[in-house]
Amino acid sequence: SVWAEKDRSDVEGVFSGKEHAPVVLDENERQFLIQSHEMQPHHRLNYPEWLEGRLQARFPNHFVDELESLNGRAPFEVRVNLGKTTPEKVAAILKQDDVAFTTGKWVKTAMILSEGPRITDWDVFKDGLVEVQDEAAQLAVELCDIHPGQQVMDLCAGAGGKTIAIAALMKNKGQ
Repeated sequence: SVWAEKDRSDVEGVFSGKEHAPVVLDENERQFLIQSHEMQPHHRLNYPEWLEGRLQARFPNHFVDELESLNGRAPFEVRVNLGKTTPEKVAAILKQDDVAFTTGKWVKTAMILSEGPRITDWDVFKDGLVEVQDEAAQLAVELCDIHPGQQVMDLCAGAGGKTIAIAALMKNKGQ
């Protein structure tokens, strides 16, 4: 953490309460911060200590690996817009542009990009051939078995990513 790298004697300078700085500490907080503390697993792996037993039970053989994966960056995933193109055509474009990717494990429209590119600069994004959407969201839509002409309500619509995917599956025929 940033605090661990700082000179611990400057508690007053860091916790001054001025502008955007944290508020002034009381004496117990100040004493706690200037002391050295041994790094515990829940500090390093970023989980609450009270949850350790349940996490150990859930991941008995791969506890550290699973917790480290939760602290990493999520994969950058896109959904191929079937209303405009096919996964094969998008794959060909990505290969031509030397973009490393894998196809989704569960959904044919999912593509997992090896790097998080500036997608807003891509023609495939600008032209609406792909949308940013993780494979789990795509799977949720696919499991609904939606067809043209149906009436569908997205009760958890946030930005509307699943609604757009539903419209493509319905070929814009339905509600």
